[in-house]
Amino acid sequence: MKKAAKVFLIIGMVFSFYLIFPIVLGGIAIKKLDEGTSKEDIQLWGILSLFFVSLLGGLFMLLLKPEDLIDSEISTSKSTTRTVKSNGPAERLIDLKSLYDEGIIDKETYEGKREKIEKEL
Repeated sequence: MKKAAKVFLIIGMVFSFYLIFPIVLGGIAIKKLDEGTSKEDIQLWGILSLFFVSLLGGLFMLLLKPEDLIDSEISTSKSTTRTVKSNGPAERLIDLKSLYDEGIIDKETYEGKREKIEKEL
């Protein structure tokens, strides 16, 4: 439903290209739609879009479920999280080295864990 709201907002902006107000409001509404994490965040922009940009786009914004907004946030956080699979010592050494290179662990922790894993080899 979020994509449908974006599509109809864009269509409304295209058809009102000769007016500045709908284009500006539509751009802000699309930005708020991307950044909004709760229904209250986008409710005002949905009402404004309903009247000034696109009837259907505004309706879709107002009818969005909170799960539709949370899904995009979860998918972005899933893409940034890192899964660590520890099958064997070699894989664990590689994972440990990447954690050290990324600055997640300090040198002392890296050396201590590396020595423990090397003893398993």
